[in-house]
Amino acid sequence: ICFDEFEITDITTVMLLGPLINHCLRAGICLAFTSNQPIHQIYSGGLQRQHLQPTLRLMTENALELNLSGQDYREQQTPTGTWINAQEPHHIHAYFSEQFEALCPIMPETQKHTTTYTTPYPMHPHPLPVVARSEHVLWVTFEALCGIPRCVDDYPLLATQTRTLFIENVPQFGPSNRDALTNFIGLIDQLYLHPITLLISADIPIDDLCTDPISIERFKRTASRLKALCQPRALS
Repeated sequence: ICFDEFEITDITTVMLLGPLINHCLRAGICLAFTSNQPIHQIYSGGLQRQHLQPTLRLMTENALELNLSGQDYREQQTPTGTWINAQEPHHIHAYFSEQFEALCPIMPETQKHTTTYTTPYPMHPHPLPVVARSEHVLWVTFEALCGIPRCVDDYPLLATQTRTLFIENVPQFGPSNRDALTNFIGLIDQLYLHPITLLISADIPIDDLCTDPISIERFKRTASRLKALCQPRALS
């Protein structure tokens, strides 16, 4: 069994992991893990990490740990989206309005823009409030998209049904909004896998986005993917 991109972010996983690995080893199952962290740094600084120590010792004793380093090839991609830095919210809103309107072309038969809506985007069980949306363009705030618990299927569905996504007001992540960060990481993972144009606004650069000691290591992959998806732009 291979656990790709292995990470631990909560105490529930800590309590489940030990019995799982013990059972697999007793059954003679060969385990492989890929991770951005060495074994001894997994869940570093996490809640009740002492409960994880026996499992980490078990992994160390039964696994050959290989350090594979190399170039991040995502840096060679040409971004199609934009990461917008601006201190004034009205500048961002005006820029997003301009870009959204440009993506809603004039229909020849009516000489009007493609129909746009402000009704929530259908998501179960929590419909997604929007700033605006059209058939394939969606403009939302970060809080609406990642600030509440989401179904595991929400972000894959969104990524496959949307061509352009505007996300307004992404915050800096620390211990107080760790759940929102987990949602954001899951969202970016899905957007990276699908051909989608992404416009994100924040008042800080990508590299300064995460200050949570527990999450900094796992956020590195997300930061790399964001840079592959978005080129930086400052609004004055």
